[in-house]
Amino acid sequence: DIVLFTMFVVITWKYIGFAIILFLAGLQGIPRELHDAAAMDGASSWTNLRYVTLPLLGPTIRIWAFLAIIGSIQLFDIVWIMTLGGPAGASSTMATYMVDQGVNSYRIGYATSVAVILFGICFVVSILYQIFVLRRDVAGGAGAGDRAARRGARRGRDQRPLCQAARPRNALARHRGGSLCAHRRRSLAHDGLFQRAARSRHRR
Repeated sequence: DIVLFTMFVVITWKYIGFAIILFLAGLQGIPRELHDAAAMDGASSWTNLRYVTLPLLGPTIRIWAFLAIIGSIQLFDIVWIMTLGGPAGASSTMATYMVDQGVNSYRIGYATSVAVILFGICFVVSILYQIFVLRRDVAGGAGAGDRAARRGARRGRDQRPLCQAARPRNALARHRGGSLCAHRRRSLAHDGLFQRAARSRHRR
């Protein structure tokens, strides 16, 4: 228990600087306007942290977790320098076990097998993490951009004039459609003049 706690403290001290820089970069990427808008809506500091900061830090947290998982599987240098995997293998990792079998026990083939298994574990974990966790960030950002573009295009089509939106393709139909649009514009203008005249007579 003591050796595991000691290794945990040393490894945390070594990698906490990288984690701080990573999260600081993620925090700087969050627009300040979102926090201001949440504060104007009456959100407290805890609500702002829970519903604004943490969701936008999600990709950074997932990247950091991925690096931590792969790094813990491949951990070798600190353990080997401090404890050589002891006492009695209490702090041994797959990397230290591989080196111990290959260098100290001269079991080169066995150590090579351990190395292949270690590579396979890292590869499978990376693929599964990419499929089930990291793909949501990439696909979610692209999907959101595509959905926003489609909404903008659809909004632009909806805001076109009726005669332009329903414009036919062939020349004869376009001529008839143009005449229909002109007639519709004249009728709308006539209706506007009639309504204004009716309002003026009502005032009198």
